[in-house]
Amino acid sequence: MKTRLFLLSAIYVFLLGLPSFAQTTFKGLLINTRDSSAIPFAVITLEETNSTVLGDDIGNFIFTIPAELKQMTFKVSVVGYKTTLQHKRTFDSVERVYLEVGAYALKEAEIVGESAEGIVHKAVAAIPTNYESNSYFAFSSYRQYQQVNNTFVNLIEAQPIVMFKLTKEKKGIHSTEAFAERQTRRSLFFENPSNEARDNVADLMEENPVYHLATSSIANNKLYSYTFNFDTTYEPGDYYVINYLCKAYSSERHGVQDPVVTQAFRSEAYETGQLIIDRSSLAFVRVQRKAVRNPGYYYPHESQLNFIYPKKEYFFEFNNAELIAEYELIKDKWYLKTLRRQYTDDFYNAGWGNKIYVISDVFEWRCDSISRYTTADHLKEFYPRLRQYGAYKYDKAFWSHNDLPFYFHKADAVFNDLGKFGDVDKQFVKQGEVGK
Repeated sequence: MKTRLFLLSAIYVFLLGLPSFAQTTFKGLLINTRDSSAIPFAVITLEETNSTVLGDDIGNFIFTIPAELKQMTFKVSVVGYKTTLQHKRTFDSVERVYLEVGAYALKEAEIVGESAEGIVHKAVAAIPTNYESNSYFAFSSYRQYQQVNNTFVNLIEAQPIVMFKLTKEKKGIHSTEAFAERQTRRSLFFENPSNEARDNVADLMEENPVYHLATSSIANNKLYSYTFNFDTTYEPGDYYVINYLCKAYSSERHGVQDPVVTQAFRSEAYETGQLIIDRSSLAFVRVQRKAVRNPGYYYPHESQLNFIYPKKEYFFEFNNAELIAEYELIKDKWYLKTLRRQYTDDFYNAGWGNKIYVISDVFEWRCDSISRYTTADHLKEFYPRLRQYGAYKYDKAFWSHNDLPFYFHKADAVFNDLGKFGDVDKQFVKQGEVGK
């Protein structure tokens, strides 16, 4: 979340500052080896620079890369198909990058007379019927951390109880969440332009598309802007698998909470997504959204809406993001099971305009059990935001059984980076004593 910037310590700048290298523009064309056709609207990540773009309608894509880079590693996602491939540069004006994708995977289709868009509209309309609308408690596991210039920092793990205070409405279910702390642990905390406002599990819960429909990607008024197709790479079964593309804008807010700013930057990104819908009930089982920077979008810097206040020493530009929400059927109602989110922004020096930071914020939450009740002691401790930055007593034995899997990055990579700042268990103890 972005509001203000505090100065970093000299050691942190030394460890995480970006070096300067000569840059060049790489222009690529994604080609299907099966029939030599171009592959449109692929989400492409270049591992060497940790940047993501969306190919255009004829398969073209562009990256800014170090001039000396000769071997490139691409992660490509297109219509439900994912792969990693190597490309050796040819230094042509436009370089062909080859990928084998079945042509059938890219075609529009209709199933049993229903259009993909029609099914999605029906699934949205069925939300009040399909999902739990009576208030409940979710005993859960939560994690957040950052990757700053390729170094993982600022890990927070917690075991919150989430109170979903629900109200059933005609066209949806409204949720107000509150949070009680059970266990917490934190690594050493470093300020940076993306975390001064103290991101919280409360912010992640607002990304639940079922209970916060209006700001989600499945809001009815947004669906008319999308292109839908059935993902025929999946065998017909108990679910509809539907992909969508929105070329005009994205619902991704990447930590920006001010609606004036999010509306002003609405067209900064493209959006692709995949919706898995239960055939019998038309309940959303999984909602996945990916957003990548629109290369043709230019921020109105004169407005200073994307500057970090109050000092305005830095401004940010969106890079890429991903959101995944998964739901589980318990008896006859669907409940939120997991919610995962990652977004990356680039931060520039306001005076010179050079890139200083690439910062990814990562959030992972899992519901471990649900209940209609909790203890009287816990009821006194619910707050609108989890007190995940306060003092705590580190319970090493408890955390030795932590089984929340890392989704976006490998656990070893995260903890290896944290260890560069000292013994991680000692960090957990120290942070509990001082709070933040």
